Formats: sequence, structure tokens, C-alpha cells
Amino acid sequence: MNAPAIVTPLIERAAAPAPTTTWALADEGLWVATHAGYFGGTIDQHGAHHYAMDTFGRYVGDFATLDLAKQHLIEHMTTLFGTEGMAA
Repeated sequence: MNAPAIVTPLIERAAAPAPTTTWALADEGLWVATHAGYFGGTIDQHGAHHYAMDTFGRYVGDFATLDLAKQHLIEHMTTLFGTEGMAA
């Protein structure tokens, strides 16, 4: 006797939205990133330099503009944690 086959519908998983990054001006010349809801790092301005540090306090780079520093820090966080943020 053959048991009837059990058929379950295929449920497609929707792609997770890209994590958002928000910035807060913590002090004059100091920006703090929150990436996917977690501390993402800082950008510290000294004169014309913008020093980026990641969530672990590691040096990411020295950039000529705040926008470049933000862009590189976001790319760095995405590389570290994937497109789904810290849970990845």
C-alpha cells in the first residue's frame, strides 16, 4: 500500500532589504555610524583629514572628505557583516 504523497507549496523567501546606515554628529568633528541597528564605527575629523574607524576600533582609512569617509566605512561594514547586517 502506497501512502499518499505530501505536497507542500514552495515558499519563496523575499530578499532582505539592504541594511540602513544612519549618522549622528556626536561632537564637533566626530560622526558615529549605526549600521543595521548596531554601532558601525566613527569618523573623526582633524583639519582636512577624516579618519574612519570600524565597529571594532580598527583603522579603515584617512579621507579628504566626509562623504568619501562615509562611503568607505559603509562599504567596509557591508564587507564585514554582509548585506543583511550583523546577523549575516
